[in-house]
Amino acid sequence: MKRVLVTGGGSGIGRGLAQAFADAGHAVTITGRRADALAETATGRDMTCITADVCDEAAIDALFEQPFDIVVANAGMGRAAPLTDVSLDDWNQTLAVNLTGTFLTFRGALRTMKAGRAIDCHCVYRWIARWPAYRGAIAPQNTALSALCVP
Repeated sequence: MKRVLVTGGGSGIGRGLAQAFADAGHAVTITGRRADALAETATGRDMTCITADVCDEAAIDALFEQPFDIVVANAGMGRAAPLTDVSLDDWNQTLAVNLTGTFLTFRGALRTMKAGRAIDCHCVYRWIARWPAYRGAIAPQNTALSALCVP
């Protein structure tokens, strides 16, 4: 049995991943901003639900008091709209959640993880991947984070 953390576990891909890990017998912790969505994901399964925002450094650091074997940075958001219709506030929030949230999650994981897997789900968000500037930010971040994982 492995210890698994899934951020953004209250819906969508995160919910499906968390449930699949739990069904496979792993000890799963899910995080998200909405306690009701986390509880719905965990219904009928033995999961730990922690309400936390991936942009909150202290909250994310607190998740890693004990190491996880698998960490899935899945929390994400963005406005599904043409770039010309996206406000600066929307853009900044998207970067905060999807980039900074991933950074904070992986940093916390790597501080305690002896061996394991850190998985970033953000490349699968097709509707936001259409924004060239976003793709230009997430790809180098993942490359840099991967390089930091190699001893």
